[in-house]
Amino acid sequence: MIQVDHIGVTAKDTRSSAYHLAKILGTSAPVADGPDGDMYRIDFGHGTFVLFNPIDSEGQRIDLAHVAFRVTKEQFDTIVGRMKGMGVPFGNRHDDTKNGQTEDFELGGAGRLYFVDENGHLFEVTC
Repeated sequence: MIQVDHIGVTAKDTRSSAYHLAKILGTSAPVADGPDGDMYRIDFGHGTFVLFNPIDSEGQRIDLAHVAFRVTKEQFDTIVGRMKGMGVPFGNRHDDTKNGQTEDFELGGAGRLYFVDENGHLFEVTC
């Protein structure tokens, strides 16, 4: 089964945006996330979350808006093979979607890949 793992949303003020949405939805308080603690996530209790990503230090928007899908290891391997067969570039980093790697160094998972579709949308597949 393919599930939505998380949705990444870019925000000027990640904390404010996360707390505002959490209040509207009636969820638990957002938690700081990311290596710098500058991202905020709202967990929905069944493995799905929204992650608010910041703009960079110069005030430029870092477009990390994306949808991440969680799949089994077997599905992941099939997707990787399919992408290779289709000639679709992928990478294990959102800022390097063409490195051909799938190792998940950050979360300790079995694999992760990012790819950009023909319309410029960023997607993630993780297991």
